[in-house]
Order: sequence, then C-alpha cells, then structure tokens
Amino acid sequence: MEENTKSKRIVLILTLGVAYLLVASLVLAGAIDRQNGGVPFTTFDRDYTSHVRYGDFSYHGEYIVIRNQSRWTDFWLNHTNGIDPQPPVPTNISWGSEMVLVAIQGFVANCCASYIRFVHIELEGETLYAHVEKVHRDGPMQMVTNPFHIIVLESAPTVVFVEGHEAQEPRGLLEPASLVALLFILAAIVLLALRWRPRLPAQTRPQARAR
Repeated sequence: MEENTKSKRIVLILTLGVAYLLVASLVLAGAIDRQNGGVPFTTFDRDYTSHVRYGDFSYHGEYIVIRNQSRWTDFWLNHTNGIDPQPPVPTNISWGSEMVLVAIQGFVANCCASYIRFVHIELEGETLYAHVEKVHRDGPMQMVTNPFHIIVLESAPTVVFVEGHEAQEPRGLLEPASLVALLFILAAIVLLALRWRPRLPAQTRPQARAR
C-alpha cells in the first residue's frame, strides 16, 4: 500500500508540474502584448485557423485595418464562416477611439509550428507602425491551417505593417508547437495515472508444520 501511495504521488507531482509550465507559458505569452515598450494593444483572438479563404493554396495572407462596426461584421462573418454554430459578432469595441488590426498568414499545409503575430507597435506622428513576426516551420501534423492574430488598440489615421520584425522582448516559456506537444504529454500522464494499477506482491501461504 505504501508503494502504491508513493507512485500516485509521483504521478500527481509530474502532472502538476506540466500543468504549471503550460499555464505559465500562456500567461507570459499574453503579458507580452502589454509589456513590449511601444503602443499598448490587446489580443482579441489568436489561433491557427482563420476561415478567410481557408484551404486556398494560392492565399498568402493579408493585413487588414478595421475602423467601424460594418467592416468588422463583414470580416467576422467571413473569419468564422466554417464554425458551427457560428459565434455572434462581438460588439465590445469602441469604434472611433479604437480600431482593429488583423494579420493572417495564409495557407499552411502542416500544423502547428507556423504562426503570425503582432510583436511591437510604434507611433510616429500620425503614422502607426505595426511590426509583425511571421514564422513558417514544418509542423508535426499534416493539417491545413491559416494562422491569424487579431488585436485592438487606440485608433491612428495611418497604419503601416512592417513584416519580418524579430521580437526582442522575452517570450513565453514555450513556442506554439511546444504547447501542442505539452498538451499531448499532459494527457498521456493523466491517462496513465487513471489506468495504471501497480501489482501488489503475492502473499505466500505459511507452510504447515510437519507432525
């Protein structure tokens, strides 16, 4: 029984450790938006699949500036077109004082190491420079993706997208591909914890005394 309890504790510690790394990485990745030293921005959504021209191998992505609810509605319905049920159009953006920037990477044939993200925003006079990191790597899974990043920030008259900026600020503990692998490892540990039953030592019968 003591050995059984000790084994369960080890599995529990490993599970909690992996979960901690996952949460810490996500927290740090989200904190980058507000600690990049430039114009602050908030990530509205970021994932591997936008449905804007999803599956079109000739689509190489695009950058979009959205300044009003009508344009936002058109984009959102297109962006979420392949989701069932389709999520409602968000209405929590203060148009006039805020705007939305969208970066879409385009057709990617494997998942999930390629990504695109805004890493730094600068304002010079009335021109806002949005620096974008666009990374294409071979992923472990053969699945078509269309990575994107949507941010909300203070409105500016002119927006210039600067592609290829390598982020200098601290990153999360793990890259997107590593997060996917970490989820699989965590699931495997939990599954082993639920299914594994250590064998108890066989009990031997006491031998009868010879008369």
